[in-house]
Amino acid sequence: GPRPPRHYLKRARRLRSVFVLIESSLGVTADDHAFMDALDELQRPFHVIMTKADLLPPAELAASNVLVRADASRHESYAGGDVPMCSSRSGAGVQELWGRLKLGVELTAAGVDLAALEAGGGRRG
Repeated sequence: GPRPPRHYLKRARRLRSVFVLIESSLGVTADDHAFMDALDELQRPFHVIMTKADLLPPAELAASNVLVRADASRHESYAGGDVPMCSSRSGAGVQELWGRLKLGVELTAAGVDLAALEAGGGRRG
């Protein structure tokens, strides 16, 4: 059968970060917290991206974003930063998300420690 994500995460030594996708209308579920707990145990930094942003009116989407960020912040491996929102149905936020992902890959390849950069540090020694 398929291997659980935890098995993969334990073996993926070169994996620098994980992106946890949270459905905007559901918020962080018990399964999401269990996955984030596993990331904490494995000391794997993760970022959060909210999906299906088109399912909520703007005020509810903003409130959901605040709650998702607060929930993620309870985990020690959460990389911090804002929580981008996107919708594959409408395309909203998708181009910005791709741009951010590309920049992150380029900075990592250049030896920039993104976690240290966010915390006020810089290059890897």
